[in-house]
Amino acid sequence: MCLVLQLQSYLSHPFNLCKLFKTVLFYAEAYFLNTEIKLQSVMNIHICAAGIIKETIMAKYKTMHYAIAMLMLVYIIPFTGIAQANVEGVINAEKSFAAYALQHNSRDAFMQFLDSANGIEFRNGEAKRSYDIWSVRKADSSRLIWQPAFAGIAKSGELGFTTGPWEYKKSANSPVIASGEYSTIWHLNDKGEWKYLVDIGTGFNTSAYAVSNIKTWSGTYSDIAADDPLTVDRKFIQQYAALHNDAYKNIIATDAWFIIDGSQPLQGAQSILAGLGTLPANVQFMETGGGISASGDLVYVYGTARHEDKLTNYMRVWQKTKDGYKILLQVM
Repeated sequence: MCLVLQLQSYLSHPFNLCKLFKTVLFYAEAYFLNTEIKLQSVMNIHICAAGIIKETIMAKYKTMHYAIAMLMLVYIIPFTGIAQANVEGVINAEKSFAAYALQHNSRDAFMQFLDSANGIEFRNGEAKRSYDIWSVRKADSSRLIWQPAFAGIAKSGELGFTTGPWEYKKSANSPVIASGEYSTIWHLNDKGEWKYLVDIGTGFNTSAYAVSNIKTWSGTYSDIAADDPLTVDRKFIQQYAALHNDAYKNIIATDAWFIIDGSQPLQGAQSILAGLGTLPANVQFMETGGGISASGDLVYVYGTARHEDKLTNYMRVWQKTKDGYKILLQVM
């Protein structure tokens, strides 16, 4: 009965009605995007919702102009979903990305979620534009399956990251033939949409691990006078050249993840410090690109990493604290 009275109260005012439908649409989208129901179902929900809102407002105010204005309040947020400027927004973007790949194919999913102007991936030690890679690729029946396990966002809310396990299959019903860890940098573009700026992956020698709950990090520190991102990483590279893996000892964030090709992630500062002996030694790093959040508390840098005769790529995500920069995520 209480729920009915609350709904009646909402229906009595169009602004509350719009807020109610926004909430319903958000959770409906989240449900369908994270199940194997076709995304067309989400569109059908929007079409039905638009009709219900219009009829309700018309019945009360008898004016099409008012109804149109209210519909615009609901649909000022793009069809692809509510772009939340918090860590849940980054997580939902990654989940939507993964769901789109399952429902359609990897090629179309990457084209949908990459930043067409600035998105970067890596091939044979070189940074390549994501658009150039995926726009010429043909869609096929293979399936790339992944989910976030650790996600973070800057205090300013426009820059974040995710990392988690992936698996690859030749088709939806075929066995897994490869697995590993992906790491992605996300940003909110000028349209208020989450798009990825950097995507980098490593492989496992074992099957992907299960994700029981997603670990999160949210920035709380602001520094508008923060260093240039490449300078942040360059200072560490100079220390690393002198101290090798000992250079990590005082700059690892409490919640940090280290991802090394061939192994599952080291999670948390204690695990990383205990596993320093397993990290490749005497790596030659060269920073080539990166970015920083508007709040100055989240920095990402990528570049090349040469170990012995092998040239690969690396990415580091730095957290700014009152005690300086700490590594929050490293992929190599």
